[in-house]
Amino acid sequence: MLNNGRVCVKTAGRESGSVCVVISKVDDAHVLIDGMVKRRNCSIRHLEPVPKTVKITKSSSKKEIVDALIELTLVSADDAKKFLNKKPKTPKSKPVKVKAVKEKKKVKKKVVKKEVKKEEKKVKKVEKKPVKKKNSKK
Repeated sequence: MLNNGRVCVKTAGRESGSVCVVISKVDDAHVLIDGMVKRRNCSIRHLEPVPKTVKITKSSSKKEIVDALIELTLVSADDAKKFLNKKPKTPKSKPVKVKAVKEKKKVKKKVVKKEVKKEEKKVKKVEKKPVKKKNSKK
């Protein structure tokens, strides 16, 4: 029933109501379609066949298929022109977040200061210790 070149109308999905052409049969339940829709696999349940056919091959371009639909007066030339001039949407690139790098603290100075303070404390302790006198027996 849905052979190559069969003109159909999509009945489901966001492209419902659009005219398309069957390009090839994928399996028992799916066909490859193109025309006023994006070229893709489609379930046979989502298509309503029209009694018209178009001579196409699997390697036919979208422009050739749309021109064939214009000749059958299924699509107006203005609609086809708008559809063919549509540019695919490109995803917007997200801005990259850059983390601010903090400067490293100078650890060496603190260590040196601590060591100096320790040495000063040791020196003070040594100075504070009284010198023991030895008892000498004469």
